[in-house]
Amino acid sequence: MQLETPISLITFIVMMAVWLFLFLYFLGDEPLVIFGRLINDRILLIMLAVVTIVVLLLTHATTSILVLPLVGVVVVLIHAVVRKTDDLFADEEAAGGLLRSSGGPSSS
Repeated sequence: MQLETPISLITFIVMMAVWLFLFLYFLGDEPLVIFGRLINDRILLIMLAVVTIVVLLLTHATTSILVLPLVGVVVVLIHAVVRKTDDLFADEEAAGGLLRSSGGPSSS
């Protein structure tokens, strides 16, 4: 179990690098050509998604990688529900001049 964690982390970092290189680098004007064949962006996205899912399943890191963002979403939703917006100031007069810029010319 302890040996799987570094391997999962390394494979996850490698997959992120592959995503960044293949998808973001070739997102520009130049199309991706492999063995003389033109690869469409949609095909590239599907291939990267399938390879990523297979790698996650093989490294047994799927639960960790899926559960942690879900915990983050729950924390953000709880914060959105609990947050009070009554104390926020909407105009400059009520804020006591906190929104005035001190460096620019006045518009009087």
